[in-house]
Amino acid sequence: MLIRPPHLDEFPHLSTLCLRSKGYWGYDEVFLEACRPVLTLRPEDLTSSDIAVAEDSGSVIGLVQVTRDGRDAELAKLFVAPEAIGGGAGKALYLWALERSKALGARSLRIEADPGAAPFYQHMGAVLEGSAPSEAVPGRHLPLLRHRLDRDRPKTQGFRMPAEWEPHLRCWMMWPRREEVWPDLEKTYLDYARVAHAIAAFEPVVMAVHPEDMEIAKRHLDSSITLLAVPIDDSWARDAGPCFLLHGDGRRAGVDFNFNAWGGKYAPFDSDNAFAAAALREAGVERFASKLTAEGGGISVDGEGTALTTLSCFPNANRNPDWRLEEITSELEEMLGLDKVIWLPGDADELETDGHVDGIAVFCGPGRVLAETASQAGDDLAEVKQANLDALKAAQDAKGRPLEVLEMPAALSADCRGERFCNSYVNFYIANGGIVMPRYGVAEDDWAREILEDAFPGREVVMVAIDDVAVGGGGIHCITQQEPAPHSKV
Repeated sequence: MLIRPPHLDEFPHLSTLCLRSKGYWGYDEVFLEACRPVLTLRPEDLTSSDIAVAEDSGSVIGLVQVTRDGRDAELAKLFVAPEAIGGGAGKALYLWALERSKALGARSLRIEADPGAAPFYQHMGAVLEGSAPSEAVPGRHLPLLRHRLDRDRPKTQGFRMPAEWEPHLRCWMMWPRREEVWPDLEKTYLDYARVAHAIAAFEPVVMAVHPEDMEIAKRHLDSSITLLAVPIDDSWARDAGPCFLLHGDGRRAGVDFNFNAWGGKYAPFDSDNAFAAAALREAGVERFASKLTAEGGGISVDGEGTALTTLSCFPNANRNPDWRLEEITSELEEMLGLDKVIWLPGDADELETDGHVDGIAVFCGPGRVLAETASQAGDDLAEVKQANLDALKAAQDAKGRPLEVLEMPAALSADCRGERFCNSYVNFYIANGGIVMPRYGVAEDDWAREILEDAFPGREVVMVAIDDVAVGGGGIHCITQQEPAPHSKV
């Protein structure tokens, strides 16, 4: 019988495990010594979620312990009396270890096995990766195996996050409602409506609206916009919405990252955290959930295996305090179908998002990036922007290509109302056959427009006044999220 004890004092026959297993490992004294830490564990050392025990007729015949090691799990101990293996105790305990590892959010279960047990682990699905020094026997090496738990993850299944210039089925937006963000909600309604109508000239738009705000939205949006009643906290569809995925056979899916309002800057945010799942249900596509706290505005992809993101954002302690950088990188790669993540410095002093990449640099084609320039006179962020440019110019994409960096101005002469005001032209939306970009009513508008026209030949560039969106800390890209059309990659 497989049981999960709250502590080990309930099992006085635990010593029977070692006595009956004597000789199983081929070195009796060493095995007994290796078991000693198990036998001397105090009740407070373990909880029911750490350990499982197999018991038969009052005698313990097996014990397994799983510990967390970063984003992996480690099979710390698996002892089974030899006569119990054939009875299935070993298999039962190992299956429990796999389930426990998944519950920890691990990507794999790592195993340092006794040589005689390695075939058992391989039969259960683990893969031999090498060997590791034995702690119990100096000079002895043990087989090192790994059981992958992420075979059902997007990348393994063949999904990828497509580039924003690939064909869209529609665009998702969310109607604004958080009063502390928007000093004049009526003016913000007008800007949101202008953006939605501009995009609707190129592709369908779905506007998620809190049920309490439906009548307000209907007064501002015409029949070209589909309204969807959804409980939401505010209106940043890029960050609260899903990152849609595409398979080579045309199937679509989406990633639902954890959302915590950019490190808990606003509350509540539980409805926004649930929005990605709601959008995926409405779209009728498979949902892949990730424990990583991340936002779509922190990611820009080329559709060919490369992503840009920033060190100031996802690794921030206000989002993922228990994740190492390499773990975040791996999670992004597995969830978005990436082969390489390029980490830019970002902007740690940016107030709202801690330096989302979509206000710094974005892909505009394979191997090509639009990035904010550091050469404008009087730019207080010139040093920050130069650091990001230097990182871009030193980088190669997943295919080994150096990045061609096209520099964009910021609207420095705009009337920046408040510290959060977004004056970035990099924050634009790519629609089917068009570009919808911000207009601030300043000289830099024409400069930025010419750059986008050159970067996207054949697309109509439409400018929309967004001062009453920018005042909330974001731009057009921040309030939109593209849903790819079901197509095969060309």
